[in-house]
Amino acid sequence: MAERLGVVVSERNLKGTNPPTKSGICKTGGRYIVVIDKTEPVAGRIELLASCLNRIDLDNVYLMPAIRTVLEKKEI
Repeated sequence: MAERLGVVVSERNLKGTNPPTKSGICKTGGRYIVVIDKTEPVAGRIELLASCLNRIDLDNVYLMPAIRTVLEKKEI
């Protein structure tokens, strides 16, 4: 789904990076990029992705009701 929105999702091992790096979202060159620490449990990765996607305007995007429900629960 994120790819349909033009969001690049990258899972990387962020443990022990120098400088220390955390998962999150950034916008560069007009594109959103979400970097997720792949060493985190799946539930945590889903939560992070939902939180990041909530920063993007999704009002005019069709999302399955179940996905929209998850995103609404993660509103910032």
